[in-house]
Amino acid sequence: MRSWMVLLGMGYVFMLWGCWMSYVIFANLWFPPGAEFWLHTFQSWDGLMLPWAVCFVLEHFFLAVLLVFWDAVHSHAMLPVPRMCAATHLLVQECPKVEMGVDELRKSLLVVFGEYLHRVRMREMLPVLQSESGHRYAEYTCVRYVYSEACDAFVLANLCKPEAGEMHRRLRSGGLSEAEAAASQESCGPNSIHVPVPSRLEALACEFSHFTYVFNSIAIWTYVAYTTWNIGLLWLFMTLGSGTYRALGITRPSKKRVSDMARMQKSCVVLREGKFRQLDVSEIVQGDIVQVKGGKDAELPCDGMLISGSLIVNESMLTGEPMPIAKVPVEDVDHYQVHPKSNKAFAGTRIIESRGETEHGGFALLYCTEVGARTTRGELVRMVLFPSSVKFKYNDQLPTVYALMFAKATVLVMLHLFAAHEGSPVVTFLNVTCAIAGTVSPMLPVSLVMGQSVSAKRLTAARGYQIKCLQPGRIPIAGKISTMVFDKTGTITKSTMDLVSVQATQKLDETAHFQPLLWIDGEPESGDVDRPRELPNLLQCAMAVCHTVKQLDDGSLVGNELECAMLRKTNCRITQNAIILPDEEVEIVRDMQFDHQSMTSGVVVRRSRGQLEVFVKGSPDKIQAVACPSSLPADYGATISAHAKANYYALSICHRSLPEKSNSEVGEMSRSELEQNVQFCGLLLFRNEMKREAPQAIQQLKEGDIRSVICTGDSELTGIAIGRQCGIVSGDCLLATVQDHKLVWQDPEEMDMEGLVVGMAGDGGNDCGGLRAAHVGIALSGAEASLVAPFSTGRLEEGSQDDSNGQISLLTIPDLIREGRACLATNLATFAYFIVQAFSLSGLMTTVHVAHNVTIGEWVWLMKDIGFGMIMVFFMTQSKALSCLAKVRPTATLLGARTLLTIASQVLLNWLFFGCAFCVLKAEAWYDPLDPINDISVLPHLWMLKGDNYDGAVCAVCVFVALANTSYVNTYGGNFRRSILQNWGICAASSLACSSLPLLDDISVGGVGECFLGPQVKYWQNHASYLPQAGDSPWLPSPDNGCLPPTATLEHLPLDHLNISTGKGFKVGACIGPNNCS
Repeated sequence: MRSWMVLLGMGYVFMLWGCWMSYVIFANLWFPPGAEFWLHTFQSWDGLMLPWAVCFVLEHFFLAVLLVFWDAVHSHAMLPVPRMCAATHLLVQECPKVEMGVDELRKSLLVVFGEYLHRVRMREMLPVLQSESGHRYAEYTCVRYVYSEACDAFVLANLCKPEAGEMHRRLRSGGLSEAEAAASQESCGPNSIHVPVPSRLEALACEFSHFTYVFNSIAIWTYVAYTTWNIGLLWLFMTLGSGTYRALGITRPSKKRVSDMARMQKSCVVLREGKFRQLDVSEIVQGDIVQVKGGKDAELPCDGMLISGSLIVNESMLTGEPMPIAKVPVEDVDHYQVHPKSNKAFAGTRIIESRGETEHGGFALLYCTEVGARTTRGELVRMVLFPSSVKFKYNDQLPTVYALMFAKATVLVMLHLFAAHEGSPVVTFLNVTCAIAGTVSPMLPVSLVMGQSVSAKRLTAARGYQIKCLQPGRIPIAGKISTMVFDKTGTITKSTMDLVSVQATQKLDETAHFQPLLWIDGEPESGDVDRPRELPNLLQCAMAVCHTVKQLDDGSLVGNELECAMLRKTNCRITQNAIILPDEEVEIVRDMQFDHQSMTSGVVVRRSRGQLEVFVKGSPDKIQAVACPSSLPADYGATISAHAKANYYALSICHRSLPEKSNSEVGEMSRSELEQNVQFCGLLLFRNEMKREAPQAIQQLKEGDIRSVICTGDSELTGIAIGRQCGIVSGDCLLATVQDHKLVWQDPEEMDMEGLVVGMAGDGGNDCGGLRAAHVGIALSGAEASLVAPFSTGRLEEGSQDDSNGQISLLTIPDLIREGRACLATNLATFAYFIVQAFSLSGLMTTVHVAHNVTIGEWVWLMKDIGFGMIMVFFMTQSKALSCLAKVRPTATLLGARTLLTIASQVLLNWLFFGCAFCVLKAEAWYDPLDPINDISVLPHLWMLKGDNYDGAVCAVCVFVALANTSYVNTYGGNFRRSILQNWGICAASSLACSSLPLLDDISVGGVGECFLGPQVKYWQNHASYLPQAGDSPWLPSPDNGCLPPTATLEHLPLDHLNISTGKGFKVGACIGPNNCS
């Protein structure tokens, strides 16, 4: 491969030398041994540039192939081996994702070919490495794969998922031995994430190895070779400047930030061979017992299960919600069901408090289960380093559009090859290259990214939407949302819940009955408050002990918000293993975490008098299934439904007394045994108030023809009640899909299958799966950004104070959709601009070139590519979103009827304008068609001289008018963007472009300061050719002599001659173009 790179480098040196020699021959520059020597050697400009053109084609062809298919080409240069054990490199090929629901037989040839190229490109060569002990491994996406002789393959190390009893046995045995730790590190690697930060030279090399720069290189070399060095050098400086900025100002600093985020240079205490040892965090291995120490900015070094003590962490890095989470240890029993949410702690989460036994240093102990890139912190780093691609309709259709543009370019190429008479095969080749570059603009995908970047900046503005954006590519997708799914609790409703009432039961004649409601915060109508002492003792105890809440040193509660709300209504204090009530102290014997199968949680306590009691709480329907039927009131179901309809969230409480047992005996009992024969004793009713701005947000979505859906784990009746309050549910009838007497719910992926674009809004807690599955997920959290969603916001409702009691505004949802629609409309506008340019201006320039060998001047060309193609397009992206949502959504298809009709109408109008302009020109009595090459003997390669004529001037006017109007009309406000009058940039730029048209009459449309090569030159040239001093080369005007012919010719055909002046558009004292008369 090095020989290929050397060969390509030599090719670039040869092209540079060839271009320089062309200027030596053309401009008579000195170059050893002299210009005459080189002219004699190559005979002509064509003689030099013909081999240069061959080298140019081969150079860029092989460069493009190597850059796009580097690993594929690299793999073909290696010999395959029959077994993995002999491999020195591994070839990894990613399979493209197969779209569900697509009929394979109906796939077009273009799609099949595109998938084949994708498979070929998605190959990566991995070197096989060897550890100090001789184990072979390879690393892919920062994860280590170890060679297995049994499988003859490189495989992942087994995930560490031991039983709870095994973890405690490991603790009692004193942790891992050094040999076991070394073996574990061999298979899983060190507990570190290696993110290579490229050097400045590497960053530049990586940036300029993209295929886009190959296209830029083709354009630059073409301009320079075509004697328009000024355009070539300007493009070169722009390419080098933008590439250097991207490499050293964006790519390298972002890699450095990710590397800093992944690096953890700290020490920790690990239990090894019965002793606590101080080790670097990189030496932690799976199975280690890690001592968790708190402190300022303390973070967990690995993923693991809490096996001893108590731990409180902040998981805002994962969920986006900066609230403390309490972790509880796994029980020392076999077949214990581990609950990751409450038992597992994750790498990178901040440690708020760590408590443990004295023999363990007073800190909690963690059993390490994952290290390195396989931890949660590692997954975050890998998500940043290897982001998943965002599929969207117009991204998928871009290859088809480029295929159509290449077809158009092929037609132009055929015209240049078979219809034009350009006088030089090299010039024909360069014109063909220019036609392709003008048709297939590399700025098209850049403009799409530019529009998304501008929208992302507006979203994140502190004085704007205040919406953090991790994936700008999803902004235009937000503009196509047709269904918006809302998590109920914490999204539509407030994040806090309040315990407002308790309803106990009592038995009369062996039949259970509900007692009247006991209002804790005041009855809604009368405002009467029932004192907590009036609650039954059993319910008071249940509320105090049946939870997993922890209490910090400052008295604040940490845990499930619902349980914290319940506990705040009790006058108790939480210690390590006990709950202190006003009249007794209750010992916690065993915690029963929330079980996803039974949907219940509970606790076993020992009361002050020594009796053992079990308390179980859960949703009313689940408690109804486990409680003794005799303890349930007859109107249990009706009462629950009534509370749900009144927008109360109900929890049922059960109780059971146990016979005398020791704590160890209770720990050995199964959960089903403990929950057997529990007696229902009452309901806890919570109120979750709706956010103040929720109805306004839902109404805005309705006005934008967006369907809103509530997603909740509460009773469907509670969801309906909230839906009615916020306006999602209207009318008296509901329509649901019922199968087998059950409601059938759909997840976002199923909606995706139906062709819906689904948005999901949640708080980033238990709804993280939906946020990731939706097309557009936004987490309403107070953190800087959320890992679970591409968008997140902490913007408070208007009028809320910036404190913990403020509610995050739901109006950010319509704001995001409005900006998404504006971004999508802008992307389609810039797309239309470049397509109109490709099908209008490239066709115009090819037409006049084929007809008269005329082109636009070099400075006009610069204005077309830079003044319009970059500056005007940038101003097009500055249009802001409309302040309201329209009933329609912008189209997202590049090949739809609406988009094609818009483009076709503009192309047709441009061609009508071109035709009218040339008709007006040809109707003038003084107009005389001029072919610069065949009529006045302009050398074919002198491109800049082919635009200094009437046809070139009209082309320049057409270019300015067409591009200014195209950019302007595609920036109209309409349904999604504000009025164009509020986009001062596009208005000023378009006005400046149009107002400069009269100035074109006072400057040369070709090179600045050059002579105007109108039809007058034909008459002067014909006369000058018969003069005695006439040489082999025909006379052409030069600025050195004021663009005037020899004296004898000027005397014969003076400036006021009919063929020179009045009849041909020349007037003495009012010359067209500089230096064309004295």
